[in-house]
Amino acid sequence: MTDTVTHGHDDDLTRWLDDEVYPRLSHPTVFGDLPGFRAVGAGRYVALCPAHDDHHPSLSMRDGVPVAHCFACGHTRSYWQHVESRVGSGRATIEALAQMAGIPPLPGRHLSAEAEAAAQARREQETGREAFAAAAQAALTRPEGAQVLSYLQGRGYSAEECVAAGLGAWPAATAQHDLRDLGLDVPGMGTSHRLVIPLRDAAGHLAGFALRALGEPTSGAGKYLYSRGLAKGSLLPGLHRARTTDGGVIVVEGLLDALVLGERGLSVAALGGSSLSSHQIDALRRARVRLVILSLDEDDAGCQGTEQGAQALLAAGVRCYVAAPLPDGAKDPDELVKAKGIDAYRACLRQAEGAARWLTRRLLAAHDTSTDLGRDAAIGAVLAAAGRMEPLDRSDATAVLAETLRLPPAAIAEVLARQDQRVRQERIRDIYRGLG
Repeated sequence: MTDTVTHGHDDDLTRWLDDEVYPRLSHPTVFGDLPGFRAVGAGRYVALCPAHDDHHPSLSMRDGVPVAHCFACGHTRSYWQHVESRVGSGRATIEALAQMAGIPPLPGRHLSAEAEAAAQARREQETGREAFAAAAQAALTRPEGAQVLSYLQGRGYSAEECVAAGLGAWPAATAQHDLRDLGLDVPGMGTSHRLVIPLRDAAGHLAGFALRALGEPTSGAGKYLYSRGLAKGSLLPGLHRARTTDGGVIVVEGLLDALVLGERGLSVAALGGSSLSSHQIDALRRARVRLVILSLDEDDAGCQGTEQGAQALLAAGVRCYVAAPLPDGAKDPDELVKAKGIDAYRACLRQAEGAARWLTRRLLAAHDTSTDLGRDAAIGAVLAAAGRMEPLDRSDATAVLAETLRLPPAAIAEVLARQDQRVRQERIRDIYRGLG
């Protein structure tokens, strides 16, 4: 039997690299052998580019992104490509990366031809995306990007923050990029929608782009257009940087909120909407996020999204909190920071409430507990949610329930115990039905 790594279009290899290897690596570990390598700021590094005669370090790297890019010649080099250039392709690269990460190498003696080809195609596509992102980033501070930069500065962002966050303007010279291959051949991109926002997955790979209209779109499209084929419901833009910190992750709605607040020292990831998907919860768990603070917009959609997200995160066993209400009528973090500064937003985060307690109060408030029917419906809703929580969260939820409705804690515990027993019995019956 041949011990070959086939990986079915290199899915296993990709998952191993993204979930096990890259989070344990750093730019000094991988790129530290390059001439001129040095730190130039918090989480940022430069080195002499190996692709041209470089006398002033122009190869740039930043934490959370397993790629280096040269803004002088356009050369892009990933962790895999750099190690491959030193040790050889295939199995040798896997073993070298595993050694750097301090973990066992992926089982198998060698990569199949199919997996090699799939991995190479993925790297080439990623290189193309990085090249376009760099071109857009450079265009932001040139005359062609003046309108986009003016829009961003009008929102309270500095040019330095925008560049550091990777934001860009649709570049004038797009002929050198295969827009169709990059999924950027969507009508409106570059015309009504000129602000380029790179969207990275939790491992830092550039999955695609969002383009924002600077005013009201005239084509009937929404404020955002996304690169064709992008699975945006699986992404949490900003998580690639947040996962490099020791604390938790703040989850907001807006893409710009996440990227720019990240430049202001916060660990922020964006939903790109108001609802948290199961794929995004999986991304948080794979990134080993220890706790989440939900800080969604304070409109109806945001409140509903917070309720849905809190229930889903608590059921998944993720420690979850809800940020305190924003002061002075601010509808989202971006508006508050623009008006009051980052410290005002930090205060809301410090006062975050446990999601189990917040959720219980919201579920109770949705019912008229002055009537028997309303009271029983409220109790049922809270107990249904509590039944899917971890013990500490369940304790918080039942404490609020008992205090608000003046119920004996022992009675609530008894009802939950019976509820748990029914769930176990139903699971057993489902198993037997499956066997039959």
